[in-house]
Amino acid sequence: MSHRDSVVMVFIGDGSTSRGDFHESLNMAAVWEVAGYIVLENNGWVGAGELGGERKGCRKLSLRACGFGKPGVTVDGDDVLAVYDATKRAIARARRGEARHC
Repeated sequence: MSHRDSVVMVFIGDGSTSRGDFHESLNMAAVWEVAGYIVLENNGWVGAGELGGERKGCRKLSLRACGFGKPGVTVDGDDVLAVYDATKRAIARARRGEARHC
């Protein structure tokens, strides 16, 4: 909104993807064409229990972004260089205005 080249980065856990406010936030980011990314840690746990297949409808949570017209990328979080590279590419994509397309 301020016409700067800033990029919003939000860090969440996989349990958040089952909540309504997660989906509402993605929808508003798509409507407002926000140059931002969600970094999601998929550790397989939510709250006090394991996040089983019955709690999520897809194996790759990055695919949920496509429903909102956003690109989704899966990266091995244990590979610091892969995370750095994916983050660098995501920020560059956002600054080029390509963050809005799946």
